[in-house]
Formats: sequence, structure tokens, C-alpha cells
Amino acid sequence: MFPAPRKSNAWKDRYAWATNIQPEPGLVRSLRQRMSERYCVPFNSVQCNCHDGTSGVKPHCDLYRVVAMLRVGAERCFEVGEQRRNGGNNFKPYPMSHGSLITFLSGGLAHRMLADPAVGPCISLVFRLVTPPQTVASWHDKPTYSKTRAEHRKLYDAEVSEYRAARASEPTEAPYDHATLIGDMEAAQVAAGRQY
Repeated sequence: MFPAPRKSNAWKDRYAWATNIQPEPGLVRSLRQRMSERYCVPFNSVQCNCHDGTSGVKPHCDLYRVVAMLRVGAERCFEVGEQRRNGGNNFKPYPMSHGSLITFLSGGLAHRMLADPAVGPCISLVFRLVTPPQTVASWHDKPTYSKTRAEHRKLYDAEVSEYRAARASEPTEAPYDHATLIGDMEAAQVAAGRQY
């Protein structure tokens, strides 16, 4: 058992998962590859969050570009608010049943999930393109905040451009029905606070 981190540094451990790489099951790899194809983003990270009814997600923002989240298990209500620059309030509910997909097409939208003891457990699979600046504690340090985020944006955009260029040069395949990926999947995309 590892000792608990000191309270003053606990917040720096939020991205410890980014350097704790685990084997990727075949089904998860297939989902990640299909998500990459769907959004033309080379997702390299799948974060698995297990929730019971007593757990929630505090309001926060993913700062840059595309993040997709697949929900498996009990239905939970995921709430999306305003852009951070507008205060990140005025949350709107998006019920997510088993197999639902919600996608942020740009960074900055606040989101949260409130605890609901009346529901059962669920799992969220969060697909991201993670760059090296996000995997170190200095990602959170105010003196280097602007520098690390600028470097992240630069690396992110370069990887996406390279991926899209490679995809454009590949032979065109017949389109597939994305819903067959995990059965009867409901898709919800969120951009600029709108669901469509």
C-alpha cells in the first residue's frame, strides 16, 4: 500500500494516470480506433472511470479540442455548462443511458455529474489525445501554465494534422454504421453548449 500524498501536493497527482500505462484490452483498442476514425483525431488515451451512485464528478473543463466519453451501465445524468470564459455555469442535463456517447468538439465547456444514490454503478470510457506536457506535474504550476498549454496545443495540432494527412492518402473504405460499434448506441455531440 502506498502512503497518501501530502495534502499540499495532492492536486498534482490528478494526471498520474497519464504515466501509469496499462495493457489495452482488444475491445477497448477497437473502440479507440473507431473513435479516432470518427473524429479524425488519433486518440492515444482511454481513461476508465468507475462510478457508483454515491460518486460524482466536480465541475471542470477539458481545455483543448476533442474529448469523447462513452457510458456503460446504469443511466446517469451528465450536465454541461457554459464556456469557462463565461463563468462555466447554467448547467443543462443530458441523461446518458447505457451505450451513450457524448463528445466535446472544442475545449472550455464546463461539465459535471452529481451523485445519485438511487442509481446503480456505471463506467465512463474517456477518449483523449494526450501530449507529453499533460503528463507532468508542471502542467498545473502557475509559473509554467501558459507555456505548457501552448506546447500542448502545438503538439496536439501537429499530431492531428499528421493523422488526417495519412488518412487522406489511404484508399476510401465503405462507410460503416457507427451504431454497430457497441450495439444500440445513442450519440450526443456537444459543441458550444448545444446538443445536436
